[in-house]
Amino acid sequence: MLFMQLPSVGTSELLRVLSPYIPDDFINERFARRRREGRRARFSPAQLWRVHLLVLLTRTFSFNALIRCLPEQEQWRRFAHLPNRFAIPDVRMLNDFRRSLGAGGFRQINDHLLWELLSEAPLNEGTVAFIDATDLPARAEDKKNKRETGRRFEPRWERGHADQVKPVSSLATKNTRCAFGSAAIRPRSCLRPWSLGQRPRNVPEGYLLKPSLWYCRERLHWWPQIVVGDMGYIHQETKRSIRTEWNIAVLTRLKADMQLASPYHHDRPMRCTQGQTLEWLNYDAANGQQWYGVLAAQPLCSTCWQQSGCPRQFAYEVARHETFLGMIPLNTKAGWKLVHSSRSWIEAAQSFEKNQLGLDSVFLNSLALTWTMSLLADGVALLRCLAQLCPAPEANLLAALRPKQSVFEF
Repeated sequence: MLFMQLPSVGTSELLRVLSPYIPDDFINERFARRRREGRRARFSPAQLWRVHLLVLLTRTFSFNALIRCLPEQEQWRRFAHLPNRFAIPDVRMLNDFRRSLGAGGFRQINDHLLWELLSEAPLNEGTVAFIDATDLPARAEDKKNKRETGRRFEPRWERGHADQVKPVSSLATKNTRCAFGSAAIRPRSCLRPWSLGQRPRNVPEGYLLKPSLWYCRERLHWWPQIVVGDMGYIHQETKRSIRTEWNIAVLTRLKADMQLASPYHHDRPMRCTQGQTLEWLNYDAANGQQWYGVLAAQPLCSTCWQQSGCPRQFAYEVARHETFLGMIPLNTKAGWKLVHSSRSWIEAAQSFEKNQLGLDSVFLNSLALTWTMSLLADGVALLRCLAQLCPAPEANLLAALRPKQSVFEF
């Protein structure tokens, strides 16, 4: 499959390429505002969602800076479907829009984009998925939550005893960080993962794995066959339940203390009691066993005194060491390649989020805003995938002239 080279982030050409793929009709119909007494809404939900995308696509890093620059940037206003330089939404309008949609509303828009992407690039059965996270700093120094201002203090999250997470009402420190947890369910043909959860930094990202796989099964009716993590932060009980319930292989590296206590070594092959090298044969899911056998061209079995009663095939119980054996043993070529050489497959996605979109430079003062910005980053990534895989939709010139049903509230 050939991919079109897209313009760089921050250019007006990229805005022109991505604009036709934004589902304006879906956003306006799904989040239509009811008519009521008071001030009339000047901007549609699609316009406000486009304005939010400009924070990442133009690298302004804050909504205040974006609003200040919009009157002077004609290409930005054209992307957001703003009629002129005098009709610009203010920061309060954007805040009310984020509050009305919530994280669920932004996720619904991303789900719609994802279904459009899957209709053109269906997921394969043999898919390798990755679990990883991007740390986003919540900068609050000299900004908000000072005692002399008399404002309400927002709780921050800190680690308690025995890894117990508890809310503490205190000042937000300058190094407070929120983690944009990405389960990185990433098909081979896809260019970037989509996030499936956000969490405080002191919550391990391995806790997102099982809920993320459940989300894929329930919402996408698809799940990966192999999940790879670059560190050994997933509990063996979680790996065992995923393997037995959903038949999914979870591979992570061995921890340092686990390598010392383990009878197996990831860089050494299996051997029988007499020293013969064994090769991996297959995984027996019914009995939970890994089978190894003799496949060497000139084995030592011809000179072994136990050759008459040796089956030349040996079974190892996966439950004895879930991390090392699992569904794909770590000392096999496939296991070694996935765990030690596949990290570069996802580095481009992490670099795109932090360096090109500038997520680590955006001012984030709450976990809710962090969640919103990460979902907007997913929206940008899905739009880029649609632009590379799908032809641009033709503009409907009669859409503005069609009659629409008015919605009244009594």
